[in-house]
Amino acid sequence: VCLTNSESFKIDFNAEGNLNIKRTTTEDLLLLNDDAAKHYAVRNIPYSTFNPLENEIAYTLVPGKNYYTKQEVTSFTDEKSFDNSIFYDDALQKNFRFPMVQQGARTVMRYTNSITDAHMLSPFYFSTFVPCENSVCSYTFPVSVHIQYKLLNVNVDKMVFTQTTKNGYTTYSWQMKNVAQEVIEDGAVNYKNYLPHLIVLIQDYTFNNKTTEVLKDTNSLYNYYSAFLNGINCVKDSALQNLVDSITNNLLPPSHD
Repeated sequence: VCLTNSESFKIDFNAEGNLNIKRTTTEDLLLLNDDAAKHYAVRNIPYSTFNPLENEIAYTLVPGKNYYTKQEVTSFTDEKSFDNSIFYDDALQKNFRFPMVQQGARTVMRYTNSITDAHMLSPFYFSTFVPCENSVCSYTFPVSVHIQYKLLNVNVDKMVFTQTTKNGYTTYSWQMKNVAQEVIEDGAVNYKNYLPHLIVLIQDYTFNNKTTEVLKDTNSLYNYYSAFLNGINCVKDSALQNLVDSITNNLLPPSHD
């Protein structure tokens, strides 16, 4: 059983007026039997150059007669993360093993990533592949930062949303309790089509009276992607041109008959 599934985003400005974004993830699992203990003993923490890992902590709460004993993870190993659907990326992960896992133990991990690109906020999934007692996502940001959000596949009657503003910062929080376990069947559509999740976009922000657009609309999205093409093929490559000419030589335009 997942006791806590949580992501907390803190958005602020750095000295240059750019956004500084931190995401803290917390997971607390209660292992109800020995099979669960074996399955969840070995875990990993994902990161990349886009969301470098700033700190991590993991520990087992070993049950005793009257209280838990905390046993911390002391060894983490870094390795490349592979995905069969991706040819190459810079995804990495820290691997570790929870000590003294057993029936009735709790495994807790908490880590913070720095989000280096404000366009690339990850969605939050309220459900996991085990039942979850408390699933919550929050964003805290300066009042001069404007965000928009969309809930997908969510029963709004089971969602608790709160908004508070204090000392120049606004906090949005979305919480679901007693979220059912999700089961993925063979041949089913991608889980993103049916799992309840939250997507947050930063529209724009103002610093020292200067407003910067991030993802305000589809034009902002186009400008973001088109910027990756700046500086590409600015100098004519004769070898490339000869290759293209050899391929397209004597080709006729398609007929519209």
